[in-house]
Amino acid sequence: PPPPPPPEEETVPPEEAAPPPAPPPAPSAATLVAGTAADAAARFGDRGAAAWAECVSEIPNLDPEALAFELARVADLDDIKAAEALMAFLAADREARDRTDARRREALAREKRGATAPLANAEKPRNLPALLAGIARRVGGGGG
Repeated sequence: PPPPPPPEEETVPPEEAAPPPAPPPAPSAATLVAGTAADAAARFGDRGAAAWAECVSEIPNLDPEALAFELARVADLDDIKAAEALMAFLAADREARDRTDARRREALAREKRGATAPLANAEKPRNLPALLAGIARRVGGGGG
């Protein structure tokens, strides 16, 4: 007997074919100018790297990529100044968090006494990029 005919290949109509994968998102302007936070952190010396690791571990909700441009400016400093800037940044953030906690406690105490002051006023967002930029400028000798 003759061999059976080869099975017909199934073709997928073009409308059912999977769409091509989406291109990766375009890098931000800060990333194009300064690179990523990891790029900047890789340029730190031993002291700067240790100070940055402490910042990352202690600052809640820290988004390193939001600080990429400022980190590149800190990485341009020598290792001792970079560590000094990062430790000043950490200290300033601790102070800001302490002030926020105190405002929160005061607002809760007022609320318990029947005051109508909203608790939301106690929660002021921190602008970490601006804080780090100012400290880097001051430590680097750029005034501020």
